[in-house]
Amino acid sequence: MIALVVESNPNSADVICRQLKALGFKDEDIHVTGTAEGGMELAKQVRPQFVLVDEHLPDDYGVELIDALRSLKPDSVLALYSVDDNDEAIQEAFKAGCNYYVIRPNGLQQLCRDLRSPEMLLRANARAVFR
Repeated sequence: MIALVVESNPNSADVICRQLKALGFKDEDIHVTGTAEGGMELAKQVRPQFVLVDEHLPDDYGVELIDALRSLKPDSVLALYSVDDNDEAIQEAFKAGCNYYVIRPNGLQQLCRDLRSPEMLLRANARAVFR
C-alpha cells in the first residue's frame, strides 16, 4: 500500500513515517513532500491509497489540498493533521473530503493504535477524529 505524507516540518515528517512503518507500511511505499504543490505532483505519480496532510503548509492550507486530492483520487483515504481542535475546522475538513481528522500532538499515535494495520486504515467510508 502506498502512503503520501505532506508535512512541512522535516522532524514531524520523520515521526509520521516511523508511525506509518510501525503500522505496517513499507519504507519504499512511503513518499514525503513538504508542500501542497509537491503533494499534488507526488499524488499524480505514485497514486497513494493513504495521504496524511499537514493543515499549515507553506504554499496552501491542507484542507485545500485535501479537496484537490479528493477530486484527483476519489478512492484514497485522506487524513488532515492539525492543531485545530474545534468543530468548525473538523467539519470543514470532512466537507472537503477528509476521512480522518488527526489532532496534534497525540492524534497520530491514537490513529495508529486504534487502526493497527494499513487494511483497517483503508476501510471504506471511514470518518473519525483522533485526539
